[in-house]
Amino acid sequence: MKEFKLAVYVTAPTLKSLNEERTNHLIEKLKELGVSKVYLENYRDGLTLDANTMVKFKEVFGKQFEVAGGMAIGTWGEGWGEMENFGFKVACLADERNRELVKRVVEEHASVFDEIIIDDFWANWCHSEIDVKLFNSMYGLNFTRDTLVKMLRDPVVSRLWCDYSSSLVYNVSRDYVVEPAKRINGKIKITLKVAEWREDFYHKGLKLDKLSEIFDNIYVGTEAREYTARYGSLYIVDYVRGIVGDKLKGVWFDTFIGGEGGDYGSLKTYLQQFILSAFGLTEELTLFEAGDILDLERWHLFEGIKENKEKVQKWRVDIKEYGNMGLKRLPVQHFVPQRVDKYVEDHLGIIGIPLEVSNVVNSNDIVLITESDIYHIDIVDLLNRGVNLLFTASAAKKLIEVLGDTALKILGVSNVIFDSVNANALTKDGKTFYWAYYKRQGNFPIGPIFSLNGAAPILYAYDNTELYPVVFQNTYSNAKVYVISLLPIYHI
Repeated sequence: MKEFKLAVYVTAPTLKSLNEERTNHLIEKLKELGVSKVYLENYRDGLTLDANTMVKFKEVFGKQFEVAGGMAIGTWGEGWGEMENFGFKVACLADERNRELVKRVVEEHASVFDEIIIDDFWANWCHSEIDVKLFNSMYGLNFTRDTLVKMLRDPVVSRLWCDYSSSLVYNVSRDYVVEPAKRINGKIKITLKVAEWREDFYHKGLKLDKLSEIFDNIYVGTEAREYTARYGSLYIVDYVRGIVGDKLKGVWFDTFIGGEGGDYGSLKTYLQQFILSAFGLTEELTLFEAGDILDLERWHLFEGIKENKEKVQKWRVDIKEYGNMGLKRLPVQHFVPQRVDKYVEDHLGIIGIPLEVSNVVNSNDIVLITESDIYHIDIVDLLNRGVNLLFTASAAKKLIEVLGDTALKILGVSNVIFDSVNANALTKDGKTFYWAYYKRQGNFPIGPIFSLNGAAPILYAYDNTELYPVVFQNTYSNAKVYVISLLPIYHI
């Protein structure tokens, strides 16, 4: 695997703040980091830098680096149309006023650059009155906005919304972004960058298999954030590649903590994001953003990359193909949000269980099945083909809900005895290997607890009175079925 190209994204507000002295200082810092490419943004949060300004910046940075354009066209500004406010303001793509302003930004930038990347605010964030009207018209419904938002918990309505949302993003991307840009500049390549919140892609209209048909490349955010399982920085790369294939060009991460606030994260987290992002083996790795490089309080984060970049590049060369190891995972985009198994792959990976994302499964493979997979995957067909399945607790419950008696036979159970119990130890073959002790928690939730009917127990939970089977195995058709009845699975 060749070395990654290190790039830095420069936002429009940062570009606006650059005088000659700050520009020269930034260029020196970028050279110190070993940066070879710079993305220059013309629009964010209502601030637009005109084509003449962008040409000047392109000339200045182009003397030292490869240059490309960037746009945060999903962000809203004063004078735009409908928006939603999540602490950051995003433009509603259903509003024609926003579409026309997006088109104007795109056309200006396409006149300057042969390559443009779109920041990850480009999605359908809104449930505006315009969206509700279009949604009702598409499916012959009569929902109010409040009713629609409540009904999104229903699998049927959720699927309809995902279809509406993805068609909206696809059509607006094609008609107001890609085609206008290519009319202005026939050589232009446009990259769509999606965020790290993969569980919400479909709901927000990011149906990646379809969008990869109209965009030249795909980028993905690999932020793990503080207090989350870092393995997500690698897993999301494999996941997106499993959907878009060779169109995956690069990864990108920022310095922020994430949901805990706007302050920067720890050096440890930042370096882990960097290393795991690099292990995704993409062509480019982009740091967001240049303003943070000029921030003295954050510079130590980038120094960490400078000190470790050469070592990480060498590690990449040594990475071998790791297919056919561990659990297989089908790259499904769920139309029903996962409530228990959300980001469960990140937790499995961080405790050392290898995961391979693949659309191809063969006899004797073991495939991880999570709760919302039940709506997408033909479970019986996989088992008949000899594919072994590992169900999470919530997936097992959902399977029973959807397939009824057939699910009970697949799992080798007769019914659920308890939704959960409080256990204080895990035992196998009479040996206890996890128990309440000293500063460990005294009890932890286990469940659901099934009455086994043909399945063979592998692991029990103990509550000082009873033993409960929480990991068990069954045989169905031509394959083995495993159930890990732990809520959540990463308590293991």
